[in-house]
Amino acid sequence: WLHNSGDRDAPPEAIDVSEQTGHAFDVPKQTRAFLNAIKIGSQPAATAQDGYASVALCLAVEEALSRAD
Repeated sequence: WLHNSGDRDAPPEAIDVSEQTGHAFDVPKQTRAFLNAIKIGSQPAATAQDGYASVALCLAVEEALSRAD
C-alpha cells in the first residue's frame, strides 16, 4: 500500500507487485545492469552517492530502532 498524499485521511493506493523481488532476484538483475553499464558506457542505475545515502539511511534506522527498546 502507498500513502501518496499529504492528507493523512486519504485512502492508500494499492501497488502492483506482481514481479518477483527480493535479494535472490534483485542481485542478479543489478549485476547485469552494472555490467551492461560498463560494457556500453551508460550511466549505472545508482551512483556511489546513492549507495552512500542508502547505507546512511539504514544505519540511522538501525540506530533509531535500537533506542526504541
